[in-house]
Amino acid sequence: MPIAGDIVNVIEGLSRLVERKILIIIDEFQFIAESDPSFVSRLQRLIDQKLVSRNIMLVLCGSAVSFFEKNL
Repeated sequence: MPIAGDIVNVIEGLSRLVERKILIIIDEFQFIAESDPSFVSRLQRLIDQKLVSRNIMLVLCGSAVSFFEKNL
């Protein structure tokens, strides 16, 4: 079953479809967050409301350390 949409929708869809532990890695996270100002808050809402009870490890990576220090 294909999953489409933005990254938040894809992560939510994967979390519903996969019953085993899943690892999701997002590299260059800062570029996604800068291109969509609502992304970080939507991702946080998804984590708080739905992913907290699921067996998911979400890894956010990026080369702009200052972005992570200021925004996350």
